Amino acid sequence: MIELNALGTLGADAELKTPKNSDKLVIEFNIATRHPWQKDEQGKAATIWVRCSYWIRPESKILQHLTKGTKLFVKGVRSAHAWNGDNGIRTQLQLNVKELHFAG
Repeated sequence: MIELNALGTLGADAELKTPKNSDKLVIEFNIATRHPWQKDEQGKAATIWVRCSYWIRPESKILQHLTKGTKLFVKGVRSAHAWNGDNGIRTQLQLNVKELHFAG
């Protein structure tokens, strides 16, 4: 198990999902993290997107605060997903969030 901490900005409003056979709900969102020590093709700081899943109880009111542009600190268990895309093999960093804090 590999834990990851990430500080970033929500790229879009979070989405609420209702899994079958569960008494909890899951909020899914993407955060953009900037890495100034890594450069993209234009020489700008690289952006790494992290796909996050955050399990909540139905009575939680946090979803209304998870809107595009919100700055978050998240901590959780990391995994990766790979698939064949148009430009070769693509990967996505995923995080099962255990802690979420507003950072801005």
